[in-house]
Amino acid sequence: NDPEMSERLKERLYSKKGLFGKESPFSEILQGMVNTLLEGEIDSFLTEERASGSVNKRNGKTSKRVVSEAGFLDISTPRDRNGAFEPELIAKRERELSSGLDEQILSLYAQGNSVEDVRRLLENIYGVSISAGRISQITDKVLPEIQEWRTRSLQSFYPIVYLDAIHFKVRQDGKYTNSAFYTVYSVDWEGNRDVLGLYINSGGEGAKKWGLVMEDLK
Repeated sequence: NDPEMSERLKERLYSKKGLFGKESPFSEILQGMVNTLLEGEIDSFLTEERASGSVNKRNGKTSKRVVSEAGFLDISTPRDRNGAFEPELIAKRERELSSGLDEQILSLYAQGNSVEDVRRLLENIYGVSISAGRISQITDKVLPEIQEWRTRSLQSFYPIVYLDAIHFKVRQDGKYTNSAFYTVYSVDWEGNRDVLGLYINSGGEGAKKWGLVMEDLK
């Protein structure tokens, strides 16, 4: 219902810059919405407290800045006197509004972008500035899952196994190098398909590398 905000949103859309990104008014709308929802949460919490016979009331607010896909949001989390209120939308110690930003970082990193590339892309696309250390913490989350997949038990025999290498360019340290992506794909007796292994090697395809792949699978 704010004419000024409506006009800014219209100008943003006509500028072809998209709804998110630097200087987008949508972050202001989202910020107001989040703060309003937090107010609703504590109102509901205190109503339940009174219904249960507990003596409790508001006790000011705690301000913090959180990151979201729409940019930084200045959040005011209401407090209660007994310290029992735990907001669900964004917890007391959280610094990120659950918005899929972690998935965006992992996706960009998986495409071969460096940590610095990811940081720059997030700032250009969403207007969000995240430190390289924070991005590394997020990308490191997938390492245990990768290791678990790599060391899982395989069947002792597969009637059909396909071995192939796909050649493509990989960007590393700002340079592109030719690499071979070795894939081992199987079909078991029940017709179930599985990828037994994925391996990457700088340079061309070779018998020595295939030998190392077989040894690893064994």
